[in-house]
Amino acid sequence: MKRWTGRLQNNDSTMHAQILIFAVLLLFGLAFLTYALFCLSRALASRSWPTARGTVTRSFIEEDKDERVTYTARVTYRYSVGGREFSGNQVQAGGLLSWGWLRCAERVTDRYPIGASVRVRYLPINPKIALLEPGFNFSIGFYFAAGIAFLAWARDMSNAL
Repeated sequence: MKRWTGRLQNNDSTMHAQILIFAVLLLFGLAFLTYALFCLSRALASRSWPTARGTVTRSFIEEDKDERVTYTARVTYRYSVGGREFSGNQVQAGGLLSWGWLRCAERVTDRYPIGASVRVRYLPINPKIALLEPGFNFSIGFYFAAGIAFLAWARDMSNAL
């Protein structure tokens, strides 16, 4: 029988590291899938939300030069519901992803130039929650794919334990 010395042996240390990696992969996978399901339910529900006329107040591309250059389209709009003014910045359920190609972000800002009249879909019980493009979109697919990938890695890791 092995006596506990208060220190981890190399094999114990390796096993603990593998268990930690497995747990992180599992949590990331579940988090991405949970968020994807939330976004999907909102995206599908948004197709039947009421609409209000709105106006784009800001539309620009944010450039991030971290490890590699990415571009994110940022769109802000104003709309009113029941005489109350609101401001929104969600284009689609799940948000917009950043792209490595400027043209992808430009397509979004081209659709929503400053001053453009837009059709805003809003959640009837909370009009502060709104978006411009209802239904399924690429970012939701990305979150599903990422969740499945993390869970597959966790499964592979569990087989190695």
